[in-house]
Amino acid sequence: MSDDCNVIPFPADSRHLTDEYSRLFLALLLNNISQAYHLNHQFAAEQLVAYLPGLHSLTKAVIHQIQTEPATAKLANTLLAESIINSFTEAGLVQQ
Repeated sequence: MSDDCNVIPFPADSRHLTDEYSRLFLALLLNNISQAYHLNHQFAAEQLVAYLPGLHSLTKAVIHQIQTEPATAKLANTLLAESIINSFTEAGLVQQ
């Protein structure tokens, strides 16, 4: 997988820092990673249920960090994507 295939631009506007927005952002990121690994979305979602609360909290924290320090956006986004891929690995969906 290329370095940029799972990177989604973070919003610069703080009015987007809502619980709903962060859930949608996480869902899109999970979908992109599922597609990159050619996974069945329903099966992947079922396997990742236990990881979703932590990933959602991490997503909200990362979005807040990016809004306060936009220069760190690429690094923060990469770390978030890596955390999600680690969750996929722990759930047995992908092998590294």
